[in-house]
Amino acid sequence: MDYLPIPSDFNKEFFKKQNNLKEKVILTVCRMIPGKGVEKILEILPDLKKDFPEISFVGLGGGPELEKLAGKSRELKNRFGVDARFLGDLPRNEDEGMAHTLLEAAYLGTPVATTGAGGNPEIIEDGHTGLVFDFNDGEQIKSALKKILFDNDLAEKLAANAGEKLKSNFSWKKAVEANLRILKY
Repeated sequence: MDYLPIPSDFNKEFFKKQNNLKEKVILTVCRMIPGKGVEKILEILPDLKKDFPEISFVGLGGGPELEKLAGKSRELKNRFGVDARFLGDLPRNEDEGMAHTLLEAAYLGTPVATTGAGGNPEIIEDGHTGLVFDFNDGEQIKSALKKILFDNDLAEKLAANAGEKLKSNFSWKKAVEANLRILKY
């Protein structure tokens, strides 16, 4: 399979500061619809906060479930002091192809925990370039997030391996080579 690069000059430290986020951030970028697992993540946040008080959750994306999820995040803040918020909308796409968010996370050196949906397995190899969980299983989600949050060595290894895979398979050079191969046919 040929890949096209996803160049990015996104500054995650500026994003954290601009949005007053804590040191560790769980970020989900998706359309807020049933089946994306966002509600499961919200359900486990109070438990994660007990073990890891300096955690923030950010949901980025719109959709029919956004108001319900935002209401749940406000409830979590009021009841448990959980820093959970939703920041905005994304262009709509019902299909799960290759999640560019995963490529961007790898580019930024961010460890990834994701589902095995769509093209995610082409980027994230469980235990090597990230952690993969079943989005319907709250315990799997919690376990994957705890591993990344508590084990800095593992988080750094996963991020480094994902970054290497990105450089090897998703660079501008690879994109040019892929386009030239396509144009030759």
